[in-house]
Amino acid sequence: MAVLPGGVESEDVNSSGIVTGIANGVGAAIWVLNFDQDDLLIGASDPIPLPGLGGPIADIHQITDGGRIAGTAFTATGDQHAIAWTVDDNGNLLDLADLGILNGYETSGTSAVNDLGETIGNAYRDQRKGKNTIGRESAPFYINDSGMADLNGLVVDFGGLRNLELALDVNQLGWICGQAVSRRDIHGFVAIPVP
Repeated sequence: MAVLPGGVESEDVNSSGIVTGIANGVGAAIWVLNFDQDDLLIGASDPIPLPGLGGPIADIHQITDGGRIAGTAFTATGDQHAIAWTVDDNGNLLDLADLGILNGYETSGTSAVNDLGETIGNAYRDQRKGKNTIGRESAPFYINDSGMADLNGLVVDFGGLRNLELALDVNQLGWICGQAVSRRDIHGFVAIPVP
């Protein structure tokens, strides 16, 4: 077992030994696990901070075996955006991508990413009645090489559900799971891409 120096919370680890999490005084960070010549775990690097978008990093989630990391960060003006980092097997930053905000919403944050480059997450906006805010509305989004889209607009058959509310994970086949609603109940869902 390795204790992560300065670590407060670890979120995920990939097969190359890169760990994502939150570090004291650093925020979102990664650690590189160290192995001996017999491939036995002997420790971890100091936390390596991940850059943001000018404001604090709100959340960091999973890392793929290809080094893509899903997260959420604030801009210097306070807008919350979906974000993705890519690191190599040594923890060097290769890319920082501001994935933006789903059109028509106020904030976005990623939940998961896979090695195919597919990223899922959720966007939020206030529900208003007149001048009063009466709650929050969410919409799951899907990002690939074509850009960001509301997952509800990509579904062919809702199977009796009213709409999808949250996207929580995506696997290496592109299957997405999350939370949906019918007229009266909350349900789990799995959405499988149609070729």
